[in-house]
Parts: sequence; C-alpha cells; structure tokens
Amino acid sequence: MGVQVPILTYHKISPVHSKSIYPGTFVPPKLFEQHLKYLVKQGFQSSRLDSLYSPSMPSKPVVLTFDDGFQDFEDNALPLLEKYGMNGTVFLVSDYLGKYNEWDIRIGDVAYPLMSLDTIRKLHEKGVEFGSHTKSHPRLITLDPHSQEEEILGSKSALEAQLGFEIKTFCYPYGSYDQTSIELVKRAGYSFATTCEKGLNNGSEDPAKLKRIAIRNDTPLPIFIYKLWRAFRHGK
Repeated sequence: MGVQVPILTYHKISPVHSKSIYPGTFVPPKLFEQHLKYLVKQGFQSSRLDSLYSPSMPSKPVVLTFDDGFQDFEDNALPLLEKYGMNGTVFLVSDYLGKYNEWDIRIGDVAYPLMSLDTIRKLHEKGVEFGSHTKSHPRLITLDPHSQEEEILGSKSALEAQLGFEIKTFCYPYGSYDQTSIELVKRAGYSFATTCEKGLNNGSEDPAKLKRIAIRNDTPLPIFIYKLWRAFRHGK
C-alpha cells in the first residue's frame, strides 16, 4: 500500500446564493481559507491530479479539485490557494466555457458564470491544472454508448483544440458512471478520473475510479477535520 491521498471536492468558492437550490455546492471564501490553513498546519502539500503518484508528488499530498469551472475559482479560490502555497485541479464542461451552468438552470437553479477560454489559458500558465467534466454535464449512465463517447472523448478533443494544451484528467458528473464510461475514459487517454465515492487513494485502485471527499457549505472546520480523520482511520 502506498501513501494515502485525499482528494477533496469543491464546486463554488463563494457566499451561498440565497436563491440556489444547491446551497451545499457553495463554500464561502472564509471557510475555504480555514480549510487551507488547517491542511498547511497539518503538513499537507497540494498535488495536481495529473501528478498523482509521480516523483513530483509531495510526501504528504492532498489534491484539491473544483468541479464545473466556475468563475469564482479565479476570483475567490486562486488568491487563497496562492496565499497558502497550494494548487488546484479544475474540471471544465467544454460546451459551456465562458457561459453559464445550463445543466443546473434547466432544473430551476440560478445562473452562475463559468470561466472563459482566456481566463483558463491564463490560469494554466500560472500552473492550475484543468481536466474534463464532459461536454454538457449529463448523468453518463442515462446515455447510450455512442452518446457517452461523445461526452467523454469529445470533451477532451474540444478542450485541447480550444485551449492548446493536453487534458489528462476527467471527472464523472454527479459521480455517475458505468463500465462503458470507464472503458471510454481509458480509451480517451485520460490518466485519472474521479468519482464521488468516499475514501482515500493509495495507488492500488483503478485510476479511472479515484475516490474523493465531498466538501460543502455545511463543512465547517470541525466537520472538515472529522472527514479527514474518518477517511484516514476508516477509509471513507
């Protein structure tokens, strides 16, 4: 068994929008800073997801992932990551770069801006990693194999064509995947893919089925500490 690696899941780093039907996807910047401060105090160092298990991975790693590619990553998350010497991996929905979270809007949620191509290129130059979160953010298990292929392989091709750099990692929207999804992720050439299954990673798992720890608006520092303790103690 190798080093135990927690991968944390964030979405929006912003005060909770009063009209959102998904308040849990917001983590206010002050709370996010508390999380980072605790991680640094405990000796964790951040690793990009594409560097997992590589020689450059620190001895006590943590991977900070941000689903969907919201603009508040640049506005609120990145300044705090830089303040504490940390980095992040952001998963992008390729059809909606520079637009809004249409997959949420369609079911009644508030419109929330996503990062533009220029912003993503700028942050890439600063060392932020970007991965794919499909083309349109569907639940993959509801799609036929051809549509899954379009979402998984098509998003990688689209992002690489638009951004000009390689996309090495993937995240299943809603944690929804099946054996077809896994096979397509591997065929696409992604190095790693993340799920919503709880737990740590140690190198023995399928690289297309990495576990994560969900961090939400209702994860104040004591709960954050407990979630990490539980993961290291009980593996979930």
